[in-house]
Amino acid sequence: MFGQHSAESAFLDMDIYRKTDGSLGHKIYRKPTHTNLYLHQNLHHHPANKHSALASLMHRAKGLCDEDSLTQELEFLTTVFKDNGYSPQQIRRAMEPATWTAKTNDKSTSTAYIPYTRTTYG
Repeated sequence: MFGQHSAESAFLDMDIYRKTDGSLGHKIYRKPTHTNLYLHQNLHHHPANKHSALASLMHRAKGLCDEDSLTQELEFLTTVFKDNGYSPQQIRRAMEPATWTAKTNDKSTSTAYIPYTRTTYG
């Protein structure tokens, strides 16, 4: 890449490219040798690990792709997940954003302070 001028540039898993209007866009970069093999559904791993593999790739796509390339990336990931044995329901669940609910704890909390003592060796 050094010494060459390219319309596209890969940087930190991102493909930075020039759009037709002259502005810059960004999408996921994959090496030409990438095999699209991920944790297959039939492997003996905990279901949470399998879901995490899908969800993390979806999260990565939503974080790194611009609006123009996000739809294409999500379609690509859907195809790759199907090829890796996942059902449409599992793929749909991975596409949904994670929702976190804070658990309320009715128990009172207390704070303990541990005194600092400097130990001398030697």
